[in-house]
Amino acid sequence: MSPQSLPVVALLAALSLPALAADPAAPTRFGAVGVAGGNALTFSGKPLTPPVSGNSGLQVFPANVYAVADVDLVVVTDVGGSFCPSMFFVAAVSKAGVKVSKEFGNCSEALDAKVVGGKLVITQPAKKAGAVDSYVFDAASGVVTAKQMVKSDF
Repeated sequence: MSPQSLPVVALLAALSLPALAADPAAPTRFGAVGVAGGNALTFSGKPLTPPVSGNSGLQVFPANVYAVADVDLVVVTDVGGSFCPSMFFVAAVSKAGVKVSKEFGNCSEALDAKVVGGKLVITQPAKKAGAVDSYVFDAASGVVTAKQMVKSDF
């Protein structure tokens, strides 16, 4: 190999390496909720105490942040396996820090979330035809309530 070909070989080797992607983060008014090492929930770059981790991993997305009064709500995906690909929980972020809801969901990866009447309403397609599973997160209490609705109910 000639000395002139070494820079070309080095460039090709560098381009063939996988890109090192940073763990995602969801910015809030109080600091970013993120994921370290693929499976540890963080706030402002520090792991939560007690630790919050997922089945196979966690995911947060900047688009999944919702403001409700003085709290920002981040929908966090708990990545599962082939039998149950996704479950979810809500990280409620305020001046006081982060509180995490109990896990919820029906294993579907699809979800729709919106703020209605000061609460975060998350819906997923139900296994029952013509129905959706609805989860309502109350930021004041930190509680998620679940119910199944027929599409004609909403």
